[in-house]
Amino acid sequence: MPVNGLLLTLTPEPRLAEQVRTAIAERPEAELGKPEGIYQPLVVETADVRAAHEFHEWLEALEGVGQVDVIYVGFEEPSPTAP
Repeated sequence: MPVNGLLLTLTPEPRLAEQVRTAIAERPEAELGKPEGIYQPLVVETADVRAAHEFHEWLEALEGVGQVDVIYVGFEEPSPTAP
């Protein structure tokens, strides 16, 4: 399961930036961090690499997203002892 730490650069227009955050928050694979000005950190956990790429492309296509920076990529294997 890929886990990606991303940093978005959003539009400085508050209404549009909030629409972006709302759209991302509706996606179950994403968890938003605390925004700081035009920057929005988030963590995305997907089922596989292809889904991670598709999510990244979806983010880039959102109106109000200026840039998507990849800060971290991890490939977590399910633990055989995990509940």
